[in-house]
Amino acid sequence: MRSSLGRFLFAAVALLLCCATAARAAVLGIDYGSEYVKVSIVAPGRTPISIVINEISKRKSTAAVAFTGGDRWLAEEAMNYNARYPQRVFTRLRDLLGKDASVESFAEYLAKYKLPYKVVRDADRGTARVVSETGDEYAVEELVAMILQYAMKIGEGMGKGQIKDAVVAIPPYFGQTHRYSLYDAADVAGLNILAEVSDLSCAALQWGVDKDFNQKGTWTIIYDLGATSAGAALVRYSTFEGKDAGKKKQHGQFEIKAVKWDESVGGEDMDMLLVDHFLAEFDAKHEPSVSAFDSPKAIAKLRKQVRKTKEILSANKEAPLSVEGMHEDVDFRSTITRKDFEALAKEKGIFTRAAGPLKAIVESLADFDITLKDIEVVEAIGGGTRVPGVKKALSEALDGRALDFHLDADEAVAMGAGLFAANMSTTFRMRKFGAADAAPYALEVDLGKGPEHDRKTLLPLYKRFPVRRIVSVANATEDAKFTVYHADPELLPPGIVDAKVAEFAIAGVQDAMKKHDKVGDIKAHFAVDSSGILYLEKAEYAVEVVDMVEVKPPPPPAPKKVKTDKAEKKEAPKKNRSWFSGGKKKGEPNPKADDAKADDAKADDAKA
Repeated sequence: MRSSLGRFLFAAVALLLCCATAARAAVLGIDYGSEYVKVSIVAPGRTPISIVINEISKRKSTAAVAFTGGDRWLAEEAMNYNARYPQRVFTRLRDLLGKDASVESFAEYLAKYKLPYKVVRDADRGTARVVSETGDEYAVEELVAMILQYAMKIGEGMGKGQIKDAVVAIPPYFGQTHRYSLYDAADVAGLNILAEVSDLSCAALQWGVDKDFNQKGTWTIIYDLGATSAGAALVRYSTFEGKDAGKKKQHGQFEIKAVKWDESVGGEDMDMLLVDHFLAEFDAKHEPSVSAFDSPKAIAKLRKQVRKTKEILSANKEAPLSVEGMHEDVDFRSTITRKDFEALAKEKGIFTRAAGPLKAIVESLADFDITLKDIEVVEAIGGGTRVPGVKKALSEALDGRALDFHLDADEAVAMGAGLFAANMSTTFRMRKFGAADAAPYALEVDLGKGPEHDRKTLLPLYKRFPVRRIVSVANATEDAKFTVYHADPELLPPGIVDAKVAEFAIAGVQDAMKKHDKVGDIKAHFAVDSSGILYLEKAEYAVEVVDMVEVKPPPPPAPKKVKTDKAEKKEAPKKNRSWFSGGKKKGEPNPKADDAKADDAKADDAKA
């Protein structure tokens, strides 16, 4: 799952499949948005990666659950009841995951999007529970599990077998509780989440996986305007050296260098702007006995039509609106110009807020010694980026530069999630491409030592996943408690008001001391997995033990035998004695050698 450099290895689409059973071979990439669910599938015997079509031949499904008449309905079938029984249809569930239902921002979210169903606070966990028409309560995780099961079901319809593995795309701002809650929902659904990956990282992989890069690097910006949030990421593409079939080869990779977001604005804010505008117009024109603002049915009917009106305004200067039997059996018809719509949006600051994350990324470029001229592309995805007013605001954040639309605005995230899933599965053999998600929040660990406490960085901001860190407490004589906090208390995940993330208790120190009769160090092994979830792998009590061992020097090596010719055998002993004794320096007189030379000279004279 990880290379020696700690990277995930990812793959381009058109390559070989390894041997595996068809029933377990396919994997899914699930783009679980606040409004829609889009699913990609990678399966043997098919186009390497493709978007899953639902039961009514649509490429995206509404993330909705409905209970009516004792039956449960999902996706488009659930939305069929929305106009008649809006209180029985549960939508926008992803945005309720892991949030404290008692905080002010939670109530503001329900009111902002005019969600008609009843929500109560879980007495034990503090999170949200929704109430059905029969009074039955469901944890948000249970309803999200139903949507994940639906995604699995339509995937299995195309994969021809049971599918249990998937990568799920999440918003970049998801914190620890949000990620844990999604895992809980997946457990209920019977889905094995290979990884939770930011939607921006999924889009970054989709953009770069089929391209070639060099070591110098290519800089890009990915911008996403979803239904209820906006986000942007600064991405650097480069290469790393790896082996392919035993030969060294350069492979592509990307790194997330910075991420910015605004979870309070999205494409649906523009829908709600039109809903409020036309509700006020209906009340003023028809003066109903009960205000249309207080009618969930009127809001549900109107909500469906304003989406079409907004889409028409993206290509035309004026758009009509028509709702039959909108409220108190009164039909409602009206029109709105693009100019008036943009004036309403500017009044609410929607366009400016939507461009905020992109502007923040541009302002951070100097931290990486680059400018806008160094950015290869500014890729925009998400349905909201089609709105002319949004395009203009984004272009202004880029000093007039136009946006790039090379990726499919609706399906890029789902396709990228599918590529992540294919690589993490053991079924597929793919072209190597290095990629990793990055930490949106920095974490610190409080070692609990002394009144001032000692905090250490546990997870740096934008650190790539996965990562491991060992935290030590020297000369520990008592059990310890490690507390993990967000490093920046001003930057907390949505719906989270406490900077504290988790507590870990380390016990058994006294027993370890008695066993070894020594004082040692606590070593806590923390890890952040590929989903960005923090956990404590293990804790150790390390004691230094010194054993005295007598070390004998090795015997000197035996002298090597020197082979000589017969004529030189008499001289060999003299040469060996000189070498073992260290010999003489070059140029230094040697009386024995001089005497030997004299004897040889006399012998030669005698022979003559």
